[in-house]
Amino acid sequence: SIHFLEDVLGWIAVLLVSIILRFYDIPVLDPILSLCITLFILFRLFGSLRQTFRILLQGTPDANQAGDIRKHILNIPDVSDLHDLHVWTMDGSYHVATIHIEVANELSLTDTEILKEKVRDELQKLGIEHATLEIELQGQNCVMHDC
Repeated sequence: SIHFLEDVLGWIAVLLVSIILRFYDIPVLDPILSLCITLFILFRLFGSLRQTFRILLQGTPDANQAGDIRKHILNIPDVSDLHDLHVWTMDGSYHVATIHIEVANELSLTDTEILKEKVRDELQKLGIEHATLEIELQGQNCVMHDC
């Protein structure tokens, strides 16, 4: 994979510099190679740290994803509105969402489960692997303070 290729390229660079140093007196090559390897490691480290902090801070997978989710869910029959939409990532590839879905009319338990399944299907198409859904009647007071 890519890590193997990076390792091989690193060893090839070290081998080439050592061969050049064996036959030519160019001592500056050794510190230049060391600096290049160090810069490469730091570049990779900052990329990994950025991803790690994004996961630890429960960052969203994509800035436009909440708008896409809203649009797709509002197209589902029986859904009149939604709020308290939160999307975050658990490990950079496993995405999670919580959503309060408003319906205009009371639904039976069976119809509620069917609606939830439709919403989960739409969410999976958008890359959300797990969703916690709350169904509310339109105009019902939400128990969440910031809905």
